[in-house]
Amino acid sequence: MEIFGGSVPAIFSQTEINEEKSELNFQNEDSMEQKELADQDLIVAEQLVIDSEKSDDTQIKKACDRKAIQTAQEAVEKYQKSVVYADERHEMIANDKLHESLEKTHNTKFQQRETEKAGINILEAKDIDMLNNGITKKPKEKSPYNAIRFSKQQNITHENAKNAVAIAEKAKKNLEKKIEDQKHEKIYVGNLEITFDL
Repeated sequence: MEIFGGSVPAIFSQTEINEEKSELNFQNEDSMEQKELADQDLIVAEQLVIDSEKSDDTQIKKACDRKAIQTAQEAVEKYQKSVVYADERHEMIANDKLHESLEKTHNTKFQQRETEKAGINILEAKDIDMLNNGITKKPKEKSPYNAIRFSKQQNITHENAKNAVAIAEKAKKNLEKKIEDQKHEKIYVGNLEITFDL
């Protein structure tokens, strides 16, 4: 007996693809906390950019731009950690030691690279490059995040600050899309799309 003109296999194959979504749980406490903290950091970074633009004082502009970049980096780090914590059963990033490192690191490039390997990234390598653009590291400094915090920055511009905030906004948007996608499951029967709210 033929059901739906032979469309049943399509339902099962589409359902298998969508089962990947259920492996991430953005409703766990750690994931939600990181997103909330990142949202707060982003609000501050956006305000610092505005404050920089309103000020006529060069020192204030410089200070606001440097802090905007630092706070945007912190927002991106926490948005990425929200995704890592959503992988609470370590199904997407199966190596427990790596998973733990991603939960603790400040290195957004490392987070991006490893989440991309796992297929759960919210940014691309070029985004992280833009986030860190203009930051000067001392010879022994490895991290752009530590450089912006602990080293005098002569080369950063207001444009660098605006770009860093734009990357944090992109991370938030992409994370929220992943969270929203978790709430729905689509099944296709031929040309018909059926959406289930989960």
